[in-house]
Amino acid sequence: MNEKYPYKVGQAGRWMIFAGVPSIGMAVVTCAQDSLNHSVGQRAFPYVVVGIVGISFVLSMAAYHRLPKWLIIPIGIIGWILTFSLVCWYFWFGPGALRI
Repeated sequence: MNEKYPYKVGQAGRWMIFAGVPSIGMAVVTCAQDSLNHSVGQRAFPYVVVGIVGISFVLSMAAYHRLPKWLIIPIGIIGWILTFSLVCWYFWFGPGALRI
């Protein structure tokens, strides 16, 4: 605890905040599950969902390493706000509220 700034956000904290960015992909999949299931078929739907979530995490990890440290926290907070907004909108107004 002899650091100069004991209350700064560390590497793990920055990643947890930035994890809001890939969670937007999961929120979009949640909101569009009916139309996505209809588009790709019932048998391929789980593989498409896992693929979309996996791709969003890989792309966000690549972006995390290329963004400056001061930009990671604001982008992560915006990601969490968008994620919770989409999921709340979906669960408040039903699956037909967002036609994606």
